[in-house]
Amino acid sequence: MNQKYVLSKADLFITHGGMNSIMEAISNEVPMLLNPITPEQRINSLIVNNKKIGITNYKRDKWKTTGEAIEDLLNNSMYKSNIHKLNLKINNEIKRFDSNKLLDFIER
Repeated sequence: MNQKYVLSKADLFITHGGMNSIMEAISNEVPMLLNPITPEQRINSLIVNNKKIGITNYKRDKWKTTGEAIEDLLNNSMYKSNIHKLNLKINNEIKRFDSNKLLDFIER
């Protein structure tokens, strides 16, 4: 099944934390529970955790179980609000992006 479609219907995304999955979650405004495997995913998960758009299992407080993390993500509106703000910020940057400047830079 198409991940983008599933995320458009989801309230929570449990992921390893690859950049594509994180960007799809942000664009669909779905908070994430990250269970990273690779070093890149670990870094991504810490960034997501610090931005408070999700929770990582990596280096998190041991007092919080996976069930408690899921409950927090589903019931704490802060995560949904933060991911909404980040999505708006990204979309505003995309609207301001001037592809001609990038092409000029590449051609030099």
